Amino acid sequence: MTTSATSAARNPADPMISVIGLYKSFGEKEVLRGVDLEIGRGESLMLVGGSGAGKSVFIKHLIGLLQPDEGHVVVDGVDLTHASPEAVLELRKRLTSPSRSAATPKSPRRMLRSGSAIASSWCGCPASKTRCHRSFRAA
Repeated sequence: MTTSATSAARNPADPMISVIGLYKSFGEKEVLRGVDLEIGRGESLMLVGGSGAGKSVFIKHLIGLLQPDEGHVVVDGVDLTHASPEAVLELRKRLTSPSRSAATPKSPRRMLRSGSAIASSWCGCPASKTRCHRSFRAA
């Protein structure tokens, strides 16, 4: 695994996202307890859970907004646990900024369908009339 956001020597067989032993607490509240996950390039994953289950906390780790108490998050070869703020910013720009034009959809759901590397989407289920899940796609 590399720690540079601009490394050109990535193995296509390596997972796009690897989460290894991820733990996160806020005070006494344990939110993530030993999460392990691999998502390959082109695979999709949907995160479903109740309010306060840790979905947003997990996604914030994937984009480098939070640091884990323990464990590692590796996205496209960059270990976000040890990466510099500049490397994290470069990775975010490369993965989450679709080109914008008048013809480019701006809703997260449409960005997901158009193939952005990581995007959040809410389902708007008619049964719940609320936002019930988030999903993202690995490029």
